[in-house]
Amino acid sequence: RGLLPPDADAPPQPPPPQQQSRPRVSELEAAQRPQQRPRGGVALRPDGGGTLGKPVRLFSNFSPVRVREGGVEVHQYSLAYLKGEGEELELRTTQRRRDVLLEFKDNIDVAFGVREGAAWVWDGDKIFISTRRIDSLSMERPGLKLTWQYARSLRLEGDHREVYQVYDLVLRHEQSMMFKAVGKAIFNPDRQTWRDRFQNLNKTLWLGHRQSVVRGEGGTPMLLVDKAVTCVLRPVSLIEFLCVEIGLRQHRKLSTQELAAELRKPKVLADVRKQLNKRKVTHRHPQYAEWSQRWEEHKRKGKSGIGPSRPLTGVSDKLPREHCFETPQELSQQHPAAEISVQEFFRLRYGIELKYPELVLVGFGKGGRNLVPMELCDFVGGEAARLATADERSKLVKETSQPPAQRLEEIRTLQRDVGRDATCRAFGLEVRPLLDNVPGRVLPVMSLGYGPENNPRVAIPEAGGKFRGNWRTPPGATYIRPGNVQRCVVGLFPPSGMDHQHFLDVGGLQRGLSGLIADAGKLGLNLDFGPLVRLEGREVQLQDPSLLMCLRDTSSAEEVEQELARAFGELGDNVLLLAIIPDQNNNAWQHPIRATNKALCSRIGIAVQHCKVNKFKSPPPGYWSNLLDKLNLKALGTNYYPLCEVPGGGLQPGLQLLRECPTLLLGCDVHHAAPGSSRPSYGALVGTVDKFFSSHYTEVRAMTGRQECIPVDDMQSMVREQLKAFYRYNGIPPQRIICYRDGVAHNQFEEVHEVEIHAIERACHAIEQGYQPQIVFIVEQKGGGARFFTNENGRVPGQQMGNQPPLTVVDTVVVDESTFSFHLTPHHGMKGTSRGNLYSVLRNDPNLSSDDLQRFTSQLCHLFQRCKKIVSKVAPNYNAHLAAEMWGLKEERESFSDTASVSSDAAACDVHERLKTRLFYT
Repeated sequence: RGLLPPDADAPPQPPPPQQQSRPRVSELEAAQRPQQRPRGGVALRPDGGGTLGKPVRLFSNFSPVRVREGGVEVHQYSLAYLKGEGEELELRTTQRRRDVLLEFKDNIDVAFGVREGAAWVWDGDKIFISTRRIDSLSMERPGLKLTWQYARSLRLEGDHREVYQVYDLVLRHEQSMMFKAVGKAIFNPDRQTWRDRFQNLNKTLWLGHRQSVVRGEGGTPMLLVDKAVTCVLRPVSLIEFLCVEIGLRQHRKLSTQELAAELRKPKVLADVRKQLNKRKVTHRHPQYAEWSQRWEEHKRKGKSGIGPSRPLTGVSDKLPREHCFETPQELSQQHPAAEISVQEFFRLRYGIELKYPELVLVGFGKGGRNLVPMELCDFVGGEAARLATADERSKLVKETSQPPAQRLEEIRTLQRDVGRDATCRAFGLEVRPLLDNVPGRVLPVMSLGYGPENNPRVAIPEAGGKFRGNWRTPPGATYIRPGNVQRCVVGLFPPSGMDHQHFLDVGGLQRGLSGLIADAGKLGLNLDFGPLVRLEGREVQLQDPSLLMCLRDTSSAEEVEQELARAFGELGDNVLLLAIIPDQNNNAWQHPIRATNKALCSRIGIAVQHCKVNKFKSPPPGYWSNLLDKLNLKALGTNYYPLCEVPGGGLQPGLQLLRECPTLLLGCDVHHAAPGSSRPSYGALVGTVDKFFSSHYTEVRAMTGRQECIPVDDMQSMVREQLKAFYRYNGIPPQRIICYRDGVAHNQFEEVHEVEIHAIERACHAIEQGYQPQIVFIVEQKGGGARFFTNENGRVPGQQMGNQPPLTVVDTVVVDESTFSFHLTPHHGMKGTSRGNLYSVLRNDPNLSSDDLQRFTSQLCHLFQRCKKIVSKVAPNYNAHLAAEMWGLKEERESFSDTASVSSDAAACDVHERLKTRLFYT
């Protein structure tokens, strides 16, 4: 029969009602339904852990924390910051609150008996914990008053969540009070160097460490320590900052005159306003000392909103000589006119002759009403910055990647400095050495099936050795299901000022297409680009079935979309655009055709595959194969199928859990705009409706910005559409729903239960009253910081630098044995130290075993069909991540406004119906 179900391309007709099998509540066993909410939102483990795989011994960055016998009684207080009249003082940042607390530190130490062996810790806001009890306490100075009010007492023993939060505060207290804390990471600015780590001279990297406390086996507190890195601004002038940032689009640093010309463009000015909003700068003129003195006076009075560095709140479109205000009285003799310009004011008041009067003004205060010349402003350095380009991200990886042996040694050094202070001793905590004997298991690899259908070929990934978790297409193999491409179109998009003949001549285009078509034919994919046509200037000439066009990257996204919509309007279905774009070492999404990709898919229904011109002219080995893997997915094809072992030997197509009963597999992720932006977030839900992981359905929704959980109504509507797609394909509804969710933190698990899992149940009830399939909900977390190292370096085939083998799973010692969680590192560490994922099962209706879910999760990491290797996370989440990210990047590139609303963008998520069944975003 081959590996394909019969007539897989055409959705089968729904069977008669008597043949349908709908699971109902009365038919399900009571034991398969959770009777109560599990610990911390995570389901209880159904067994003693997994046993599948080859045992391996691992080092780790976990350290057991020893607690004093019987525990220590601690006391919690509510800390309030008040003005002199008793009104609450608004201190918006942790840094400001820490400065206030440090001002009173000596008095606080005396009051809470630090010299007598007691200690206190603070959470950065209003929770204050001490080993000494005081009913109430107050301290004040002019303009500020601190009050402590006793709340409750707690003994540090047991495995309650509050106890672990106290452990975390105690172990990080000393360093967080001395250094800069960013989330769970701590950085010492005095140890940083401002050396240039990027080609972008505005930014540099700070190196520090990250630590947290988690619950290990048997309720043992575990300290997790790892290195941390963050990108910050260097101390540069505001002019230099803008010359570099705006020049990124032109791949060079602008001169001051060029910057002035760029700032006169409305779109550039709007983008600059977005970048500078609330960025803190200082003044660079002789009267800055006077300003600092005023700030010290305001600080003593307890006033907020002013400081040695002030946040920018606006960028004017006026020049210093154009903006005027009422002449101050002290300058009335020198300037008798009623109004004075900013340029003249700084000349008369401060004796400053502006060097760059052609640059616009920047604003401070409410609404940016206090305008200052741009050349007098500097960044103090150390403020968080965003990695905007691919070059910067590549540089970050290069700077922070370390061989496992070196990283483990540095983690040991960091760990020795934690828990050695008097605060830890007072709270009865002692940090033990890193664990060096963590039991792990290496799961078996999964075989993959290629075509032809009547004679399938088998590919087996190499977990070690030469290929290190990847594989090659077997000789003579084809795609298991080649895509259906009726018409192929080529689009040329040269950079501004370059003629299409210099960008890519007809000879180079013919040679590139010949290589692409030849490799496609070997894989069973028929690509017919037809005869080439000549270009005359900017004209678009259409000759069925090929289109060759030339668009400039100076065109706006709207212009490109209109041009392509007109050209593709009469070509019909199953058309694919091969877009050849400039080979720029920058963020690929900055090209207009990239920003327009999703608009094309939603409004026109055309799948687009991008190709850089230099690689098209001279493709490196394997380039055409990798490009065709993506192209075939967009053409409704399937590259390969999973082959799983069956009892008694042999291979069977499909995934075992998907074969047991009709199962809908979902991947869910949310993409957020940059921090500080008010743009909407985008949630994507990608479903797999067959047991061969070959037929997919995609839904995307716009959400409120920076919101992680998808709202109930949006999640319910997306799941409902997925259920309908499953029924159209299979003729019956699913009896089981397995959902993988990416990007959710531990403290959001309860919210996920209440919102997203509840939305899945509501969607099922909306399909039919009483319809209640089994639900399995698994959260995938990437940034947990857990690191594992092999202690069998040189004896594990294919491993170098002490990295753990691919497909390594850990579910004991460092994992709470009562909750259904496990660490899995499926991929090979190509550079630096491997970092795996933590999987937490929030719901497990069918009571699947540890081996079942660990094997199924590792198998899904084989099935990301854009490449021929085992990837770092499950394919459903990878697909959902790409779908959500593409919508977010499209909106980010198209809209220069930073106040886009959800309602205005919700319609933009309407994917064309014929593309919803394709992985068009790969």
